[in-house]
Amino acid sequence: MKDRKRKDEHTNNNRFSFSFVEQSIQGIVILQDFRIIYANQVFADICGYSIDELVTNSLKHAFPDGQSGEILVRLHTNNNGKMALEVSDAGVGFPDGSNIRKPDTLGLQLVNDLVNQLGGIIELDQTRGTAFRIAFDRTQDAE
Repeated sequence: MKDRKRKDEHTNNNRFSFSFVEQSIQGIVILQDFRIIYANQVFADICGYSIDELVTNSLKHAFPDGQSGEILVRLHTNNNGKMALEVSDAGVGFPDGSNIRKPDTLGLQLVNDLVNQLGGIIELDQTRGTAFRIAFDRTQDAE
């Protein structure tokens, strides 16, 4: 993995505080944009597992035959005051006929179960590649 540009801020116990980071893996650029969010350990774990699974899926499936491309990982507070996690790629897209609510793969089942554990909502946008958007209530924040 090659770091191209890295601007990190200090992180505290219950605080995500990363600015924009760009990394490249075999021609696939991973853009990370994490805004300051205070969260408890359970929320942090669920976000971490979800990001890991969704980025792994993008790396495995979005860019076949050595194609290059971009994967974006964002964590921020959305316009509705909810914490929002987005993992998207500009790859070949999610297979037609797939149901993200009842996925065939163990990894996506795990993401759904974890999101449901926090009362979150997961959406799939296939306008350009594949974008998973997950929204969690701010009531999951740590004080």
